[in-house]
Amino acid sequence: MNTISCDKILIMTELPILFILHLEIKVKENAHGSLRIKAVVQKDYKEDLEINMYKDKLSVIVLEKDSNKILFSGKIEELVINQMDGYCEIGLMAYTNTIHMDREKKNISYQDDRLTYDQVLEMVAVRNNKAEYTQNVERFRQIQFPIIQYEETDWNFLKRLASHFQTVIYPVMSNMKPAFQFGIRKGRQQEWGDMEILRCGYGRYYYTDGAYEEGDSKSSAKYMECQSVRFYGIGDFIYYQGHIYIIFQLEHKLVNGVILNTYILGADRMLQKKKYFNYAISGIQLQGTVKDRVGESVFIHLDIDHKEQKLFGWPFVPITGNLSYCMPEVGTKAMLYFPTSDETDGVVSCIIYESDINDDLDLQNREFKTAHSKKICMYPQYMEFSGQVGKILLSDGMGIEINSKAGINLSADKDILINGTKVFLQSPLEITCKTHKSNIDICRDFNFYAPSGVTTQGINNTITENEMIPVNEAETTEYWKAAFSAVASIPAMDLRRGDHDSVIDLKACGSIALFARGSTTFAMKEVMEGKKEKDTSFPNAFRTMESYTVKGGYFLSETNE
Repeated sequence: MNTISCDKILIMTELPILFILHLEIKVKENAHGSLRIKAVVQKDYKEDLEINMYKDKLSVIVLEKDSNKILFSGKIEELVINQMDGYCEIGLMAYTNTIHMDREKKNISYQDDRLTYDQVLEMVAVRNNKAEYTQNVERFRQIQFPIIQYEETDWNFLKRLASHFQTVIYPVMSNMKPAFQFGIRKGRQQEWGDMEILRCGYGRYYYTDGAYEEGDSKSSAKYMECQSVRFYGIGDFIYYQGHIYIIFQLEHKLVNGVILNTYILGADRMLQKKKYFNYAISGIQLQGTVKDRVGESVFIHLDIDHKEQKLFGWPFVPITGNLSYCMPEVGTKAMLYFPTSDETDGVVSCIIYESDINDDLDLQNREFKTAHSKKICMYPQYMEFSGQVGKILLSDGMGIEINSKAGINLSADKDILINGTKVFLQSPLEITCKTHKSNIDICRDFNFYAPSGVTTQGINNTITENEMIPVNEAETTEYWKAAFSAVASIPAMDLRRGDHDSVIDLKACGSIALFARGSTTFAMKEVMEGKKEKDTSFPNAFRTMESYTVKGGYFLSETNE
C-alpha cells in the first residue's frame, strides 16, 4: 500500500496518490463513518486506475502520526477519475466497514421473549462476518416482546434496537471488519486546552428526541460546536461551567494544509433518542404455520424464519368477527398481521386463498366452515346451521325448518309450547303422545288410554284460542249413539234373488264387533225408540260396550317410544 503524509496524519491506500488536495472525515451517531478525499495521481497510472477502480478491495486507512492511532479504516465506495493537463485528479468516497451491514434487507423474527438484547446482538454479529461490538448499555435485559426485522438492514435494525434504550450506535473507526458500539462509549476526560467554541445553543434535537415532550428544560439539550488541533474520540468529555459535555459528533478536515478537528459536544439529554419503529411492517401479513394453541393465543412459525425457535403466543382475531369462530388447527397456515408499526399490536388470523374467491362473490353472503363438514351460513335472506346429518334453517320466506337424517330430540325441564294456526303431525309409522300415566298412540289403529277414562267432546262452534269450554257445558254425545250406526245397522238382501257368492258377501259385511252381542243390539234399538238406558231390557249391555270403545286402549311402556 502507498503511504501519503498530510500534516499530522498518514494515509495508506492502494491508489498511487501524489498529494492530497482535500480530506474530510466525519463521525456521527447512527451513521457510518465516512472519508472524502480529493487527490492528485500520476498520469502514468491512469490506465491502471481505470482497470482496478471497479475492484471491491480498494481500501484506505488514516492514522494519526504521533500515536499511530487509526482515525479511519474502510472501503472505497465511490471513485471518480478526472483527466487534467499532465496529471490525473481523483475523487473518492469511503465508508467504515459497517457499510456491509447496510446493504441487504432481511426478514427475521425474534419471537422468544426471554431473549436478551445481548443474544440478539450476537445473532446479528455472527451473520455479519462475526462483527465485533461493544455494549455500553444495560446488560442482560430481556426483549420482553417479539421483535420483527422486516425489509430492514442489520444496521437499521441495530439502530432501532438501540432506541429501545433511548441511545444510539456508532461505527468503530479503527476496525478492518464490521464493528460497532451499541450505545455511546464512556470516554476519557479531556482538558479544555486550545478548544475554541464556534457556536452553542440548542437545536432540533430538543424537539425531535423527546426532551420537549418530557418537559425537560432547553438547557438539558444544550450543545457546543468547538474546534481544536488535538485529536479526541467519540465519548470523550470535558467540564465546562460546572457541566459535563460529551463529544457525540466529530469531523477531521484538511484546511489550507492543516488538519482541523471540529467537535460537537452536548449534555446527556442530547444523547437520548426516542424509541422508533420499523414502518415497513405496518399493514403487512406474514404467513406461517400454526404450531400450537393455548386459549385464545396462537403460536405460529413464520415462513421468513429458517430456524426453529421458541414461539410467542399471539392473540387470535377471526376474520368473521367474534360472533362464532374456531381457532386454527395445528399444522394449518395462518397469517401474522400488524395493523401498525408496533410489534405489540400483532395478531394472528386465518388465510383467505384466492382459489376460495370467485368473481361473483357477494360480501353479504358469509359462510363459516370447519374441516368436519360443519357450516354456518349467514345470508341476507336466511341463516343456516348444518352438519353431516341435519340442519336448522331460519328463512324469511319459509320460516324455521329443522331437518335430520338421524333423530330430533326436544327436551326441557319445564313446558315445551307448540303454537300455530295449524299444527300438522305426520309420520309414516307411528305418532305417540305420552305422559307417565296416559297416552295417545296412532299406528295401525288408534290407542287412547287413561286410567280414569277417555272423554271426547265437541260443539258446533269453533273454539278459539282464548275460549275454553268446560266439560259440563259442552254438548255430550252418548257413546252408544256414535257407535250405533256401525254396530246395529245389519245389511240386508233378497235371498230369493241372490246366488252363493252374494250370501258370502252378506256374511262378511254383516259381521259386527265383538262387543255387539244380541242383547246389546236389542238394548240399543230400544234406546233409539225413546226408552231411557235404565229402562231397556238389557241396561248393563252399554257398560260392556263402554269398556271396548272408551276404555279399550292399552298403556304404553316406557320403552315404547
